[in-house]
Amino acid sequence: ANIYPIAKLAINKRNALLTGISPFFLSYRYNLKVLELNLELPKVLLLPA
Repeated sequence: ANIYPIAKLAINKRNALLTGISPFFLSYRYNLKVLELNLELPKVLLLPA
């Protein structure tokens, strides 16, 4: 699996310590909103503790 685009996006959306602005924001003038998925797995798929 090629994770390069995901890693690049993760790095570019972090705010720089010096400027407080992300490289992505400097390039595109907006910040991306992260899509969070909160899914519960069926009990069949969970491993026993």
